[in-house]
Amino acid sequence: MKFSANLGFLWADQPLEEAVALAAAAGFDAVEFHWPHETHPETPAETLNEVISANRITALSVNTARGQVGGNAGRFGLCAIPGAEDEARSALYEAMDYAARLGATGIHAMAGITDDAAAGVVFERFLIEAAPAAGERGLDLLIEPINTHDVPGYFLTSPEQAADLIAASASPSVRIPSVRIPSVRMMYDCYHAGRMGRDIQADLTRFMPVIGHIQIAAVPDRGEPDEGEVDYPAILRHLEDLGYDGFIGAEYRPRQSTGDGLGWLEAFRKNIRKRI
Repeated sequence: MKFSANLGFLWADQPLEEAVALAAAAGFDAVEFHWPHETHPETPAETLNEVISANRITALSVNTARGQVGGNAGRFGLCAIPGAEDEARSALYEAMDYAARLGATGIHAMAGITDDAAAGVVFERFLIEAAPAAGERGLDLLIEPINTHDVPGYFLTSPEQAADLIAASASPSVRIPSVRIPSVRMMYDCYHAGRMGRDIQADLTRFMPVIGHIQIAAVPDRGEPDEGEVDYPAILRHLEDLGYDGFIGAEYRPRQSTGDGLGWLEAFRKNIRKRI
């Protein structure tokens, strides 16, 4: 089982180069990011790529821009916002350019906050256009259901909705995640699912054909994953049974310092080794 550190939350008080080195030293196999091209313009992607390579870990995804459309719209993405299609397209190509220079494997296309009835059509069209562009660059395009407690009004809130969008981006006639569809994949965050009261193991079984990445954090406080309502050792065992060979992303907010809360990582690895 491979673990990645989300540097949007972990070691967020450190320069990105140092955060990458700390993640590698802590035993993570990969790193993932939020908006490094926006929040750390002083760190060129090529420099970060050199640090990642030197530490022999993998760079995963970066997010598309949050956007500034007006009010709350676009505050958490642009890709489903009617009227923001040009901005969403620019955000996609900016993120893909950065990901390519970084050596990352994916782009998280952020839908945005909207209650416009046309949002579903706009997002579907975006994915139909964006998927080939990402695929040509060797990138997966990820979409993530986000819970309604943390981000009220976010367009994409359920795995069913995400699976339909993934299917529609490949063919309008396909509406069920029955096969692996290249390029567009679901980022399944167990924290968001838990906050929505979902059966996480059942979801993982049902949607595994279209899941490209999995993230974890405690429910409900979004701290380290060794506390809270979700039994993550059981989730990891279930993922093993399902044959999941991707990364588990640690996207949590440390309760104290990042280093002080890392005991869960070795504990989870020991749990897996004991089972083997």
